[in-house]
Amino acid sequence: MSDIVERLRNPLGQGVMHREAADEIERLQAACDRMMIGGNHIATYRTERWPDPGTDHEVALETLGAGREYDMWCCWNAIMEARRALEGKD
Repeated sequence: MSDIVERLRNPLGQGVMHREAADEIERLQAACDRMMIGGNHIATYRTERWPDPGTDHEVALETLGAGREYDMWCCWNAIMEARRALEGKD
């Protein structure tokens, strides 16, 4: 468990709201970890044709064409964009 979660859970031995916030952060962190695992599995199907994450969807569609490869890129791209947002880069 991260230090921030522990501090939120019991700052100076008080604060029910803090414990609830810490529990929510921990739940969301676990969900994000599972999302990244899914992204890693999708990335195993990545080809050299895949545009970089953040590429405009129209450009990706033109590059990959409609179909499974484009659909997989869309999923992977959404996960990568979420990752950037969580890292504070977006």
